[in-house]
Amino acid sequence: TSAVTSLAVEARGKFLLAGTDSGCIHAVAVDPWPDAEVVDTNRISEVGIAKLCCTGSEDGLSLKVAALLFDGRIAMASFSLREPKVKMLGLTENLGMVEDICWHEQEKTEELNMPPKLLAVGCTAEASCLWTVRSPKDSFEPRDMVIHREAMGFWSQKLAGDTSENRPTAVCSLSKTQAVVGFASGAVCIYATPTQPGLMVKSPAATPMKSLVPAGAHHLVNSLQTNASCTILMVGCMDGSVLKLSLPNGEELMCKTLHSPYNGGTAQVVCSRDSTVAMSTGGADGILVWSEPGSEITVAPDDTHLKGPDDEAFGDE
Repeated sequence: TSAVTSLAVEARGKFLLAGTDSGCIHAVAVDPWPDAEVVDTNRISEVGIAKLCCTGSEDGLSLKVAALLFDGRIAMASFSLREPKVKMLGLTENLGMVEDICWHEQEKTEELNMPPKLLAVGCTAEASCLWTVRSPKDSFEPRDMVIHREAMGFWSQKLAGDTSENRPTAVCSLSKTQAVVGFASGAVCIYATPTQPGLMVKSPAATPMKSLVPAGAHHLVNSLQTNASCTILMVGCMDGSVLKLSLPNGEELMCKTLHSPYNGGTAQVVCSRDSTVAMSTGGADGILVWSEPGSEITVAPDDTHLKGPDDEAFGDE
């Protein structure tokens, strides 16, 4: 048996991709939900999958899928929407110990006919880094386990030294030229996306364009996500806190401790396209959903735990 470690959904909500600790990607047809079924499975690695993310391809007929593996490597795959099938494309060159990945969606909107780029953060032996990786074209056919550099593009940028507090732990796309990076120190900063081609980072460490959350204000940042218009940033931290910040000024709109730090804190936080509904999860705390007035979304409370056996029997009579 294996455990599901990550989920990714395509934009129309018709397919769900599930990554497992055994290195499998399961493709699930979920339209309609009552008839959900696994339509394909591909074990892309003997190493478990820590995170999956997907985005549309250049022609819109398939999904580009990136998988962050437990050993810090990145695997590239594709998923055909016409004949639902997961296809392993190969591993990228070894960037270093990658901590988080996400598709650079904000650049994709301005480069419609180009393969999308993937944002990644992590550490090398010398420094912490931010990378962008151009995915292979739709016509790419795998020949080896590692995808040749000629089939992709790499850009890199040094963020800071190699101390544990300077370790980047989360990343998300903000604009064509900007990304948000979270650190082990609890800091959250906006950086310019890399412009230096290649994997060797020889330039001095980049200076943040803006600091949104200072170091030490919270624990390690586990999760970052913006809404569709990039006017709201959701931040999940290992101390169990969830922050809602306005962009680009970074004003704190909400800060709540919602999950236990003894169970890993807030593992993931996401929000709706208009940011009126948010969800977070962490450890054994389950999933928390909250919404703003006017969101037109309500969740019926689960009060079954308040009813004892005697109450249920009395109700039946």
